[in-house]
Amino acid sequence: MKKRTRCAVFVTALLESLLCVSQPAQAAVRINISETVLPQERSARPSYSGIAFSAPDLKRSIGGDMSEVLPMAQYTPLTVSAAAENSFPSAYDMREHGAVTSVKNQSGHGTCWAHSSAAAAETDIVRRMPDVDLSELHTAYYSYGGLGQIEPPSDDIDEILDYGGNSSIVVNLWSQWIGPEFESVMPYDSLDSLKDPFDVVVGKGSGVFHLENAVLLDYDTDRTNMDQVNAVIKQSVMDGKGVDVTFCSDSEKYFNGVYGTTNCNKKPRFANHAVMIAGWDDNYPAENFNVRPEGNGAWLAKNSWGSAYGNDGYIWISYYDKSLNEFTTYEMGDKENYQYNFQHDSYIPVQTMAAAEDDADLAEGTPSYIANVFKNDWQCQIEAVSTYFMNPSTDYEVTVYSGLQDPADPSSGTPSSVTKGHSDLTGYFTIPLDEAVPVGGDEFFSVVVKISSAESAFVVPLETVLIAKDRETGEIENIGSYTTYDGICLYTGENESFFSPDGNEWSSSDAGNYDYSEEEKEELLQIFSEELYDGLEEEDVEEKERADRQMAHYTELFEHSDVSIIMGNISLKAFGNPVDTVHFSHPSGAVPLNECIELTASGVGKILYHTTDENGMSKEFEYTEPIPVKKDEVLVAHTPESGWSKRNYHPAKAEFFSFGYDVTPEYYSPKLSYAEKISASEYHIELPTANDKVRFFPVSDCDITYNGETVFNYQMTEQFDIPLGETVFEFELKKENALDNTVTVVVSRSPVSFDTETEKLKISGNSEVYAPDGTRLITGSDVGAYAGQKLTVRDSGDEFEIAVPERRKIADRVIDYGWEGILFFEEFGEKDAQIKTGNSTEFVDLDGRISSHLTEEDGIVRTCVRIIPGETFTFRMKATDKLFASEELVVKVPEAPDFPEKMPAYTIKDGEPVFEDDTIRCIFIPEDEKQPIESYLEYYKYENDREGFVKLMSDRYGVDNEEDLSTILWAFNLINPTDVSKTQYIIMKKATESEFASKAKLLTLLLKRDADKNGVVDGRDATLVLTHYAKISAGGEGVLDEDIIPYCDMDSNDIIDGRDATEILTYYAKSSVIN
Repeated sequence: MKKRTRCAVFVTALLESLLCVSQPAQAAVRINISETVLPQERSARPSYSGIAFSAPDLKRSIGGDMSEVLPMAQYTPLTVSAAAENSFPSAYDMREHGAVTSVKNQSGHGTCWAHSSAAAAETDIVRRMPDVDLSELHTAYYSYGGLGQIEPPSDDIDEILDYGGNSSIVVNLWSQWIGPEFESVMPYDSLDSLKDPFDVVVGKGSGVFHLENAVLLDYDTDRTNMDQVNAVIKQSVMDGKGVDVTFCSDSEKYFNGVYGTTNCNKKPRFANHAVMIAGWDDNYPAENFNVRPEGNGAWLAKNSWGSAYGNDGYIWISYYDKSLNEFTTYEMGDKENYQYNFQHDSYIPVQTMAAAEDDADLAEGTPSYIANVFKNDWQCQIEAVSTYFMNPSTDYEVTVYSGLQDPADPSSGTPSSVTKGHSDLTGYFTIPLDEAVPVGGDEFFSVVVKISSAESAFVVPLETVLIAKDRETGEIENIGSYTTYDGICLYTGENESFFSPDGNEWSSSDAGNYDYSEEEKEELLQIFSEELYDGLEEEDVEEKERADRQMAHYTELFEHSDVSIIMGNISLKAFGNPVDTVHFSHPSGAVPLNECIELTASGVGKILYHTTDENGMSKEFEYTEPIPVKKDEVLVAHTPESGWSKRNYHPAKAEFFSFGYDVTPEYYSPKLSYAEKISASEYHIELPTANDKVRFFPVSDCDITYNGETVFNYQMTEQFDIPLGETVFEFELKKENALDNTVTVVVSRSPVSFDTETEKLKISGNSEVYAPDGTRLITGSDVGAYAGQKLTVRDSGDEFEIAVPERRKIADRVIDYGWEGILFFEEFGEKDAQIKTGNSTEFVDLDGRISSHLTEEDGIVRTCVRIIPGETFTFRMKATDKLFASEELVVKVPEAPDFPEKMPAYTIKDGEPVFEDDTIRCIFIPEDEKQPIESYLEYYKYENDREGFVKLMSDRYGVDNEEDLSTILWAFNLINPTDVSKTQYIIMKKATESEFASKAKLLTLLLKRDADKNGVVDGRDATLVLTHYAKISAGGEGVLDEDIIPYCDMDSNDIIDGRDATEILTYYAKSSVIN
């Protein structure tokens, strides 16, 4: 198994399947399987009589290097309408319905494709999370992350971001749960964060939503299906899903700056830019375009070149723009909907295949069977599968086989009930199973899908790489860079992916090479020629020269090379959860006031859930009816047999998606900036003193009023005068099934600023500033004592007040005695808080002393700061851009109780101590090499106080020497010891709800006859006893430790002699024979 992602359990293209534009349907290429030429990385397997592949479709990267030819799987175009049979309005603008986030700026990088996909995905999220902002940098960078993704063109981050991409790359990446991530986690301008290898690895495993479905579709070559595709686009937009699309952009030739329009007669292969369709106008005038289209009508598209471009960042693209292609929508699910992602595929499906025995089986509607086999480590239940539908009118039947008897046979287990369905659309889809399928731990299971389409027999989505292998040197050249020979061989294992014409006789996809005949190579060269030269015009001199060079290269390459397809894995995933997982009717986020949360779990009758009160404490209830959401809360649910499931909810409130503003004069084109969101009800804007006027640009799906007058979304307001000081604007927001909301926008225009870290004042110009007590302040004055109060500012005869930043608050907290930490009822990160320990005079970041801790009583994950019993330290929340650091909190941690004076009674079972008192905890002592005390100082933040740390820890564990302390610290911090002592243990009294675990006691387990105290009786023990006897007999000192002597006196005569040694040796001999 290549990868198994376990989100929420552990913190633990690729050939573009771009859409068919060059051919009306998939052309069949019959490939005969070579029995002799196999990659060394693969094991030879029995050959087949033959299978069929679709001819490759050749595309270019969007937004990056347009010269490289990239083979990819093609989608069969729609031939009938897959949209709802309803009439569409003649014009529609998503902005009028508040379903679009703010316009971004890609700032010179070739990341338009990441921006358009993020913009489209945000439209599916924004209603439940109004301030959603996805990271374009995360998507653009990790698409070329290597290790199962596209190999990056170089190590240079700027070059990676200029390489280009497309929506198929994004779909493939997100389907693996690599992203999308929030902009706040990886901002677009934070390239330095990608220079730390550790941060890069952590970032690849992050994501805040799960991609569930992505519709990918296109026009056919002659646009005979234009009405059908346009209907799907319009329906998606009206459903609140923006549509990702590519087209040919040229600001000099095609863009009309007056109207913000573009139209191009170039073919789709010339597409070089991606945007998001957010609306349309069937009557948009054809005369508004530089290149006049065939008729009226245009798409309204959100661009990624800033709000000053086009119409507030939007442009109009003619319906008849011949370069339009690659239409994609995204449906984003909750990150918590599934915890397990079983997957072998990580590359885009490069080709489609028909699992056919002969050409007679290539008729439309002929089914193929596909399967992936997975090894499961923990008991769970499979709840959904996902795959690509490459053709419209696709029928599917899904069966999960558990407990496979033979991993090489996907149908050798117990079959589940069959989940059947039909799809009129093409793309990537998640298929929820009709019934969850339990899968045992440490067993193999398979997902089998029977798939067919009335449009084509080529229904199997498959990772492949097209290669040319030099007949003389054996050198291999990859044709296209989205997959590579090395990558496919490395990430495709035996008995992972299978295909079959009948669901009985299965073939593994790792079988080997599939060689083109000379005739088929000529056909492939013809496809290359058509792609390289098609649509070139006389003025395309540079493009023609590039095509000549590439065609000459491929012609020569094919003459002295064998051209082959190397098969990878089938694009088929399985999603699961722990058995009896509770499911929620709504994803995390805002819940409309007229809706409630419903809980379900398969096969169980009782569901329990927890809600938090105003103090953050949890209360448990049995679920009997839908749950209303009346406040911000974490809802945690479980069954008597399952673990916790969690969602974060709040009642829907009328609020802004974003709040833009502009300070340019009214007669200039606006240049939008965005206010800082403090909360759903408060925004801040800071203006330079030189700007004394501002216009607002509200973005929401609400009815907005200001001073009783209507304010329109996505439109500039009138210009407001802004005097020195703070000017407060209050906007009233209303929305159906949402709480009314008064939003305060504070606009600051002041010569006074504050350094929140140093708590110093900064004054520009000749302003005079006075404290509340009348003291005149100057630049550099300490204003920490005035936190939250008002200063008086006098400037050029004007007098106004300015607020000093408030201090951060420290959340309510409790001590978790078992975890030895302080649990806070507010989440914060390791860089948000600081600590001062021992004799240190400086605060330092918490770093390793902070962690996330699951509270077993209610299943809520809380921030935990590790503490040491008996420790005294000072804690504070760090300053932010807007707030001073919190007040300092001196924490005096209670001491650990002493271990009982009398050793608790125990017996030895299987060589280990078993205590009668079940409150005694027993810990193995690792025999790995111990770490020095210094290795713990940085973790606990005692770098400058080694002596204090040693004393503190010695008191905590009740030891009086560093040797024993090192042993205990090593035992508690070593996660996977390679070896442990069988005779030495640490024992402690377990923690209670009000008391830490006791101080420790080192226990050496003494076994009868075990003279060397290593937990094993053998010949060495007899020898040691005999040596001891000889030394004593000669008047010398014995070699046995005093405490072991009674255990070696086998005849209990208080003398160690040869008879004792003989008895031990006899015992060892008999034991050896028995064993």
